[in-house]
Amino acid sequence: GALGEKADAPLVRSRAHRLLSEINDTLRDLPRARAHAELAVALAQGAPNSGVMMFAQACLGRCALRAGDFAAARRHFTRVLRHWQKNSPWNAANAQRNLAELAEAEGKLTGALAIYEKTITALTEVGDRRGLARTLYLTANLLRRLGRNDDALAYLERARPLAESVGGHQVLAEFNEELSLTLEAKGDFPGALVAQRQAQRARESLRTAQASVRAAAFETREALAAKQLSIEQLNRQKAEQAEALRLQQAELRARAAELERATLLRWSIAGGTAFGLLALGAVIFSQRARLRAERRSLAETHRALAAAERADVLKSRLLGIASHDLKAPLRAMLLRADQLQPAVAPAGAAALAGLRTDGERMLTLVRDLLDVAAVESGELKLQLAPCELRALAAEVVTSLRPHAEQKRIALHFASPADEVVLPADRARLAQAITNLVDNAVKFSPPGAAVRVSLAVGGGSVRLAVRDEGPGLSPEDFARMFQPFQTLSAVPTAGEPSSGLGLHITREIVARHGGRIDVDSAPGAGATFTLVLPCAPLPV
Repeated sequence: GALGEKADAPLVRSRAHRLLSEINDTLRDLPRARAHAELAVALAQGAPNSGVMMFAQACLGRCALRAGDFAAARRHFTRVLRHWQKNSPWNAANAQRNLAELAEAEGKLTGALAIYEKTITALTEVGDRRGLARTLYLTANLLRRLGRNDDALAYLERARPLAESVGGHQVLAEFNEELSLTLEAKGDFPGALVAQRQAQRARESLRTAQASVRAAAFETREALAAKQLSIEQLNRQKAEQAEALRLQQAELRARAAELERATLLRWSIAGGTAFGLLALGAVIFSQRARLRAERRSLAETHRALAAAERADVLKSRLLGIASHDLKAPLRAMLLRADQLQPAVAPAGAAALAGLRTDGERMLTLVRDLLDVAAVESGELKLQLAPCELRALAAEVVTSLRPHAEQKRIALHFASPADEVVLPADRARLAQAITNLVDNAVKFSPPGAAVRVSLAVGGGSVRLAVRDEGPGLSPEDFARMFQPFQTLSAVPTAGEPSSGLGLHITREIVARHGGRIDVDSAPGAGATFTLVLPCAPLPV
């Protein structure tokens, strides 16, 4: 920035401010990014149709888009696109993507998709691999939000070799994050987890690179400050030499009469030099104090991050301890309720039944909390043994049928005649199936039907649970398997919902080497399909 200010040519200074705008935009400092973009445009006014002006206009348009000023953003982007259409197909293709992002921000998703597709064609023709990779995963993001997950995945597959070849940390991080979200929306949670880990590694590499850039910026600022001090000192020395020469000439002309005045001037010069040295010391002291303050701030940030990580570990540990300590008194309470049942008069039987129901709900919540703590700490272990899935599913359906009948819901079960045996932890698998069937009954209206079916084929077994509830919204797909997240649907009989069941179910199924597929639309019910491999799991 300082070098740009010292440059004589306005276009050179414009380029410097435009680069500073892009850097601050990357660092999410919108006020500074906009200020530098406005300076870049003002300095390029002498060449209104030059490429320098167009790049500055594009920067200003992006700042307006970030600020939500869509009219100003459209005005800047349109001018830039018209210029490059006449002068550079390469730049025109990238400028066209700005209008697609603007249409997407305005909520014109169909129009944005059409512009993205035109941009993809143009970037393919000019051979811009980096721009093509970014446009492909931006298009995939839009398709995923429109519910077209298969189309989104196809665009991401096209973008994969391009993202890997250009090799930028930012490109790889954004590509893998979008791939993870798309795979999660399709129910491919193992694939989504792999993509998310790759995105995290790219983000960590990007943060390391950004830290190096900041360190280089600090070094550059320090070097510039030192250079500026040297220039000021040389200027003072030149001024002192000129003043001394002038005084000598005055002494020769005035001779003895000017001797006293020359002496006074020398004292003035000595005083000015002392003042300059004091000012130089003050500047150096200020720079050192600022550097020490920035180092203290960085150290405090690292300490805060470490404290947050320790607090998260402590939270999971306390959650497990507290939940474990609650199990014993809850079980004792339920046992005492069973013991009191024969001795309670009919008038108190209903109250005792309600007490037992509330105790069972609390015990279920405690078990879910313990499972979440085990998942977060990596201590959710499986005891694998041969398991006959048909009989297990039938037992779950039979145990939940009384609750379904209370809500006048028909609970059906269909399975093949042959046994279906696979390696599994029977208790954990029963817990997963119970969560899916119980959710189907919980969110179905009275008079509806819930159908549980079992099928084998293609080296896997599929257990599907179909309900006639309100279905899932696009927002539900993005958070249905996250802990403590309730969905848009409401239990039809006021049953409690902790938002933990689907999260625990997904972890249990994933540890069996399987996945959960979800098929639903608003108002059309939902089908959750548990897919497990028939082959033995590796030890």
